[in-house]
Amino acid sequence: TFATPYMDPARWQRIESIFNQAIAEPVGPRRDALVRTLCAGDEHLAGEVFALLTEDDRFADDPESSDPRVGLRLGAYQIDSRIGRGGMATVYRAARADDQFQQQVAIKVMDVRLSDPALVALFRNERQILAMLEHPVLTRLLDGGVTPVGEPYLVMELVDGVPIDQYC
Repeated sequence: TFATPYMDPARWQRIESIFNQAIAEPVGPRRDALVRTLCAGDEHLAGEVFALLTEDDRFADDPESSDPRVGLRLGAYQIDSRIGRGGMATVYRAARADDQFQQQVAIKVMDVRLSDPALVALFRNERQILAMLEHPVLTRLLDGGVTPVGEPYLVMELVDGVPIDQYC
């Protein structure tokens, strides 16, 4: 794992870009070589990318059984299954679990490994921006908070449909 006292947005964009290029390759020496080439000798950068790839690989084999958040209750909601993952967060399908009414939602949980102050601030800014947006074609923010291990999360309206990469 890695830890940095501060990660500026430009560095995170570089990590995310390298991660997204590498994730398209099968696990193995070719992918490792690609990461090292893209990191141009920056071993700390390579370590950060490899840490993300390792976590992604761990979830890719059996996403439901190996995901510790499936079954977790966050506020009034209980996580049922994982919908998708990105470089910074994972999105889950969840259901209202407090017996007040029935509702399916999407919960976006920021990866605790990335919880340095700058990234947490970006996530909180995203949450605040979503809270202010109201438009019929935008997914509504319903709630938010922090998991028991300190991961910020957003509870959003669940939109069932075809994933954007399949739609395109």
